Amino acid sequence: MFHEEDPTSSMFIKPSNTKANEKSTSQQMADGRTKLRLGFNSVNTMHRQLLVTIDSLTTLGYDWGYDAPNIDNQIDDMFWLIDDEKYVIQAIHEMNEHIALPFGLHLRNDGLNNITIDKLENTPEDLVVYVHDKELNSYHNLSQDDYEIFLLAGDYLNRFEITFSTNQALDIEDVKEKAKIEVFYSNEKKHIIIQNPVNTLVKSIELYNVLGQSIFKREILSTKNNIEYGVTPIRSGVYILNIDTANGILSKKVLIE
Repeated sequence: MFHEEDPTSSMFIKPSNTKANEKSTSQQMADGRTKLRLGFNSVNTMHRQLLVTIDSLTTLGYDWGYDAPNIDNQIDDMFWLIDDEKYVIQAIHEMNEHIALPFGLHLRNDGLNNITIDKLENTPEDLVVYVHDKELNSYHNLSQDDYEIFLLAGDYLNRFEITFSTNQALDIEDVKEKAKIEVFYSNEKKHIIIQNPVNTLVKSIELYNVLGQSIFKREILSTKNNIEYGVTPIRSGVYILNIDTANGILSKKVLIE
């Protein structure tokens, strides 16, 4: 025997304020912590995003429940290094001028790579984020623009870190000195030209296509003010000039017509 259901007692009727309750719960769970999402774009167009979160309950070491390991390695990859292990999420107690966050890179091919800030959340207005390249003794301000660098295939586990200040004046002077070297390709002369007014030792020069393939390489070992090398005819396109100097490696994107 069937009975007509009483609307006032039906177990299938949803409360009229469900959406309002969900919105209220969502607001209560909103995360107000400072977060930095760091992006890596590789020569093989792979993308990896790393997260660092500020939480007063955490440390610079491994914190269970806060730090997340890298479990899906890519052909090109970037990762935080905590006690020599790879992570994609790292929580730290604060961001200040004394904090340095080591990160590593794995590259399958030679080529130009890009590190950028994907997103900032709840960060102070005066926050500045730097990539510290310990091999080149340089600090690059990520808050102003992306960091582009030509790297050979392999693993880089002791070279890079994220900092929030440049606290070594000597490093800045080294960067200024290195920046005085200019390199470009003359489409008119079909020459690679290096202008070296500070007579820095230039060890070698190499030209790569966008796939990371070496097109031209020459050992130089010169401190001349002006260095030129003719390049045999090659196809038009974008190439990378990689100059190895006593102050580190310079990389520059050039258009050959």
